[in-house]
Amino acid sequence: MRFEYVTEFNSNPNEKAHRRPMLDVVLLHGDKKIKVFALVDSGADDCIFNKDVADALGIDLSKAKRKNYAGISGHTRGWLTDVTLYIEAMPDERLTIPVAFIDSPTVSGLLGQVGFFDAFKIKFERDHGVFEIMRSKK
Repeated sequence: MRFEYVTEFNSNPNEKAHRRPMLDVVLLHGDKKIKVFALVDSGADDCIFNKDVADALGIDLSKAKRKNYAGISGHTRGWLTDVTLYIEAMPDERLTIPVAFIDSPTVSGLLGQVGFFDAFKIKFERDHGVFEIMRSKK
């Protein structure tokens, strides 16, 4: 399925807007679900979402594996646990994959290599403003 890059404008009018490969994804836990706007990030090892998402889904992170992360906004610790998710436009392609939840105001959602890129063939065509996602045949 093809998706268009999303244009995000900066709060500073002197800076150029950014085009990014973003998707609406739905995370599920028990009878709860939440939609999150997430960046398809080939540079991210793991799928990472804000801790508020885990709280909204009622996920108990006290038993989750702890993992350290380093990125553009510094170092932080996350809680790693399996979660079921799907791309909103592709509801039949559900995945249960490891997801990290971090307490960071700068991260809403990142779809990374482990789990997400493992399950999909992803083709970026930034010059055309589109990207394509297809289920991997693995």
